[in-house]
Amino acid sequence: MGKWTEIAKKLPKVQEDASPWRTRVNEMKDAARKEGLATITHLQEAYRKMRARKEEQEAAEKELNAQLAAVEELMVEDYQTTNRDTPYYYGDGARVEVNDAVAFAVEDSEKLMAWIRQEKLERLLTLAAPTRDSIARQLLEDAKALPDGMKASAYAQVRFVKARKK
Repeated sequence: MGKWTEIAKKLPKVQEDASPWRTRVNEMKDAARKEGLATITHLQEAYRKMRARKEEQEAAEKELNAQLAAVEELMVEDYQTTNRDTPYYYGDGARVEVNDAVAFAVEDSEKLMAWIRQEKLERLLTLAAPTRDSIARQLLEDAKALPDGMKASAYAQVRFVKARKK
């Protein structure tokens, strides 16, 4: 199935959680089996149609997000130019507020790390999950052991590859 097949065979399977989402997915799988819709022919067609529908909805959501951002930015402009400092209240009690916020960025990581060490804050540092997983994947590909405190489990995933445009 892919470059991970041999490695995945040696790993335990991912354990399903008991979330409402997982319960709903399992109910849908059971219903498809019961209705005889779990054949690969039907599943492949259903998958392709659902992917297309999802892409349409995601495109619509991107457009809606752009519209929402434009409205929000215009509201900020209005609040700032009129010096408004009170929320806008709707008749049902909902409200819209504009608040100031602060964003941060690292300009010099070495100086920041020196400050973190000086303040004895190392224990608060964490490794971002995508970076951690990338390092772990490379270790597995190189047939090296994972660091203590890490474990790997296997799962299969479906990937849709669009037909090339002619």
